[in-house]
Amino acid sequence: MKVIWKFPVTDSSVDIAIPQGARILCLQMQAGQPCIWAEVDIEAPAITRTAHIVMTGQGYASCPGEYCGTVQDGAYVLHIFLEA
Repeated sequence: MKVIWKFPVTDSSVDIAIPQGARILCLQMQAGQPCIWAEVDIEAPAITRTAHIVMTGQGYASCPGEYCGTVQDGAYVLHIFLEA
């Protein structure tokens, strides 16, 4: 069965347990916290993926993963990526 789950991004890099094959739907701020919403199959096995926050102007060595979206937090603009 498919459902939509929320995954808060609580730090600049955070591991999340997400069912394999999940489809990212959107990224938004909720109560001051960036959150990823994804369509998941609750019967699929969970895998660990790492969510990374990259701020505008911040350098990084390699592609941090699948782009989820961009949110604004006051003066900061955060770009969220989910490692494969």
